Amino acid sequence: MKLEQQVCSLEYVKKLKELRVKQDSLWCWKINKMKGVKPEIILSKDKEEEYEYEEFSKKYCSAFTVAELGKMLPIGYGRESVYTNFYDNKWRVIYMDKGYKTDKKCIAKTEADARAKMLIYLLENKLIKL
Repeated sequence: MKLEQQVCSLEYVKKLKELRVKQDSLWCWKINKMKGVKPEIILSKDKEEEYEYEEFSKKYCSAFTVAELGKMLPIGYGRESVYTNFYDNKWRVIYMDKGYKTDKKCIAKTEADARAKMLIYLLENKLIKL
């Protein structure tokens, strides 16, 4: 499996960063502003040099893994819960409220993107705090 399928896409990590999710993950997206150069995923410890936070945030975004996103999502019984499943060649993350009613579904091609979309939804709607 390609690394790009195991971490959430740059689109979602930028949104999570805007929502003030702590940028602390095993992998990070390295953003190159040069025309025609694609962003790449590197190990966080392999960043070329240490930057002040302002400079770091312009060049890197955490590329959260499925497991890292799972730790941020609510789980459990008797309270709000998030469930993940694979159906019809798509990943679905389902948020259920306290009454066990489906409140929201996020669907994506990768599990990481489905989880990232759900985390964004929960944070934007103030249903969880990190």
